[in-house]
Parts: sequence; C-alpha cells; structure tokens
Amino acid sequence: MEQLAVFLQTPPSWLDQSFFEKVIKKHENDPDGQVIDFKVVPGSQIGDNFASAVFRCSITYKSKYTKEPKVLSTFIKVQPQFPPEMSHFQNVTLFTNEIEMFSKVLPEIQSLWTSINDKDILCPQLIYQSTDPALVLILKDVSGDGFAITQKPPEDYEVSKRIFRRLAKYHASTFFLANEKKYNFEHFNFTMIKNPMMHGMFSQIFNAFCENAKAWDGFEKFIPHLENFKKDLIEKTGKVFTANTGEFSFNILNHADFHLKNILFKNKSDGSMEDFYIIDYQLCFYGTPAIDLIYALYYFVTPQNRLKYRAELIALYYEEFADSLKKFGYLKAPPSLIDLQVELLRNGSFEVVLAICMSIFFFIDFGKLREMGIDFIPSAPGEGMKKIFNIVAGFKDNILQELPRWCYNGFI
Repeated sequence: MEQLAVFLQTPPSWLDQSFFEKVIKKHENDPDGQVIDFKVVPGSQIGDNFASAVFRCSITYKSKYTKEPKVLSTFIKVQPQFPPEMSHFQNVTLFTNEIEMFSKVLPEIQSLWTSINDKDILCPQLIYQSTDPALVLILKDVSGDGFAITQKPPEDYEVSKRIFRRLAKYHASTFFLANEKKYNFEHFNFTMIKNPMMHGMFSQIFNAFCENAKAWDGFEKFIPHLENFKKDLIEKTGKVFTANTGEFSFNILNHADFHLKNILFKNKSDGSMEDFYIIDYQLCFYGTPAIDLIYALYYFVTPQNRLKYRAELIALYYEEFADSLKKFGYLKAPPSLIDLQVELLRNGSFEVVLAICMSIFFFIDFGKLREMGIDFIPSAPGEGMKKIFNIVAGFKDNILQELPRWCYNGFI
C-alpha cells in the first residue's frame, strides 16, 4: 500500500506549462493567455486517496483582462494510469461520474437554488475538465479562503442541523429533477460496496469486531445477534445499493461518500462555522436517501447528540426536503416522513456496516499505527483491526450505545 501511496503523490509528466496554458486560456476565455510560472505539490496526505491522484497547483499567469500577473490556486484530481500490479485500483467510472456532476448536475442544482433566491453554494468552482491527455478535473483551491477539512464530528449541534438541511435541499433538488423528467440519474448505479475486495474487507473487519466484542463488558447479550448478522452481511449491504423500483419509489442522487473528509468548513474568527462546501462526487449513487442520511448521522453528529437528537434530525431533514420541493414548484405529493422512516428501517443493515466497518477509519492516525507496529492491509485487515478496535478511543462505547436500537429495530 505504501508503493501505491507514493505512486499517487507523484505528478504525471503532462502537468506541464503547455497543459496549464490550455487551462488558463479556457478559464480566462483568452486565446493569448500565458503562464508565467506554476508549482505542483501533492494535494492530500499519504493514504487519503486510493482511486485518484490529487495535487495542488499555484499558477501565475497573464491575460488580456489583467494588467498585472495573477495567481490562480487550483485543486487537481487526475485519473492515474496504474501499472499492472495496481490495476485493480483502476476505475474510470469514478471519474466520469465526477466530471458529469461538476459539468452538468451540480450546475443544474445551483441554477434551481438561484431560481428560488437561495444563496447557498454547494461546491468549489470548476476551473477546467478534460479527458485528454487523461481524465482530469480542476477546481478552485478554496483553502486560501479559509476552507478546511475537520477531523471529527462537530460538537455544535447547530452545525449538524445546517449540514442536514443542506443535504436535504440537495436531495430534494435531485428528486425534483428526476421526477419532473429534467434529468435521468439511473446511470449513477456504480458502487464500491459491491466490489469483491470490499466484500472481503468488510467481512474480515466485522469478524475481527465480533471476536473483540466477546471480551468486552456489556456486549455479551449482543454477540448472538452480531454473529447472526455476519452470515449475510454482504448480501444485506448489497441490497441497500439497489435503486427502489415501482411507481412511487423513493430515490434521490446520493453523494454516497458523505463523510468528514468530503466537507470543507470555513469558520468565523470566533470559531463558529460560517459556511461549508461538499466535495468529491465520484461515488454518487441513485437510490434510497437512507444512504446519505446514515453517513450524516455518524460523521456529522457526535455520538452524544446522535443518541439525543436522532429523531429530531431526521424530522428536520424531512421538513427541509418537503419545503424545498414546494419552493421548486413540485406539485405532486412528496414522499412522507413515514416513507423516509421506512427507508431508514429497511436499510438499517447499512448503518451497522458503516458504524462498525467504515466509520472507525476516520478516527485512526495511520502514522501512529505504523509507529506502534500495527499494519493495516486492506486485502487482509483482520489481525490489524483486532488491535485497532481496542485502541481507538471511545469506539466500542459508541457502538454499545447503538446496539439496543439495532436489535429492537431488527437490524441485527
């Protein structure tokens, strides 16, 4: 995995002056635009990305619209051409999805918001996209404007509420576009969840969790439920990532990777949140809204607030969803709050998998793991995870507080 990480941190040779002049000429709409200088550096930490090569580039340029040279700070995502020994990481769908999102879908949604005088902005500005010499997407680097990733769920419940409202508005937008026949999202049907490598990883991680749980106080009565869930974990999770069918099916375009590293926050001088952007639309999936809602409940709400305000957050999400549809001019009856609750119940198996097999990775410092001599190998994670489950602060207590509800709702 270290070889892969180093590979993804190495800029391709075609990110050169000639390429960046194409970018500037298109961005400035000036065929005579000139690049004076540029600097490309890795745009993510080692281990953060396995499907994209990510870089930051500062471009100094001149155009007919500027008297003095200007600097454009950019964030670049490149579809790598993996060598044969890493070919299982090659996936063009992820990139074509994101290019379509930034070039077509997100502008449609932003236009819809503008039409109702909504000032929220979903994502950073698209600067350039191309399929030549490789699939590449260039966005404005907003770190200079004060936007940054946070490392843990917001403690402030009001911040969580703002995230749920914007997610609801985004979902309502895609529901409106789909049901008014303005955009067909059905081809957004790819998911890494159904990848055989992910199947093996989830199964081994869940098994490691069960083995550890047998030695933890308070877990005794839940072990039979967890062991039973383990038998068809993969089948249950796969069903979640299948679009609903039928005349009144409840589908929206999920972000489907809605976690801490995919939201950029900007804070005010007093530390309170001013605004946020949602990034990384490679895994967008057309299906049940339960997918993104479950992500949001675990990544953008503290365990304490999730336990206290879960029902309120779901109701708040629904209120914003229905209200947005009304503002967009949707004249049919929207799905009901009961319909939404049914989706969350019907797809509760994904909550179990996300909470146990996925959420833990966003609270792990892989650098510290290496220092402690703990190896995490995605293709064989079992032994490493047995140690990790015991050292991530608060993890088992957070799961223990959810287990009764999972049992009572029939998730496990």
